[in-house]
Amino acid sequence: LSPDLAEEHIQELARLTDTAGGKVVGIVHQWIAAPHPRTYIGEGKATELLREVQAENADLVIFDEEH
Repeated sequence: LSPDLAEEHIQELARLTDTAGGKVVGIVHQWIAAPHPRTYIGEGKATELLREVQAENADLVIFDEEH
């Protein structure tokens, strides 16, 4: 998946979130070869995501995953 195509997917997901009444408060990217067995995303990225969720008081995290 190219960076341009990935960005296109993220923007589409943001539009779908908006249509469903949600509000996008942040976007976190990670490129991994395979899902982490415990956290799906890498452990460091999970910590980063937790900080973002807490800082924004978010109540939902949406993932866009391509294989």
